[in-house]
Amino acid sequence: GVQVNFANQEIELTWIETNSHVYKTAIELPRLKANEVTKKFDDFRQKGIFTDFTFIIGEEKRSVHRAFMCLQDSYFEEVMKATQEMQIDDVTIAAFDIFLNYMYGRNIQIDCLCANSETIESLLNFIKERPRLNLKDLKTYCEWALIERVNGRDKVRDSKAIRKLAKKFELDTLERNCQLIELKNDNSLMSAIEMEKKLYIAEDHKFMRSRKDRRDKPY
Repeated sequence: GVQVNFANQEIELTWIETNSHVYKTAIELPRLKANEVTKKFDDFRQKGIFTDFTFIIGEEKRSVHRAFMCLQDSYFEEVMKATQEMQIDDVTIAAFDIFLNYMYGRNIQIDCLCANSETIESLLNFIKERPRLNLKDLKTYCEWALIERVNGRDKVRDSKAIRKLAKKFELDTLERNCQLIELKNDNSLMSAIEMEKKLYIAEDHKFMRSRKDRRDKPY
């Protein structure tokens, strides 16, 4: 008789002859790489093929593949299993499109993100309100985009507004970058070393104060 076993992208065939000899052979199956599968699903999404779930953002609709989204993050297994559509009111359509492109494996263009800080803020808020979603890399992309923006033409004006976003969404690298820009503007003759020292003193004071608050906190 012949036994068939599927394992590790191979079909293993085992057969036993009448003389009790056992023979085995393996036939390798063609592999479809993960990034190729993701790209194929993205192509289907753009063409509206095989989509079976709809997100509603304002008056806009975006169709996706339920199985693909669930594979990308287990968060969607719960929110998609009992319905075929979902209304989302706390994100702009531009920010949501970036989120979907990220989920479907598209490259995030930092320069495009830089163009609109409102879109970045909406996307960061969307991420913050869904801590169960694993969007750490997408949050980092947003931070890089804001760093690029704050290092642009209107550094000082942008840094003050962007620093508020850094505090709101706990973007430490961005906040530090804004601090340096503001220090440079306030102390145009101060050397880079002195500015760094001033910043570290401020950070050290903030750290020591937080330690004191923890010590003073009753348990």
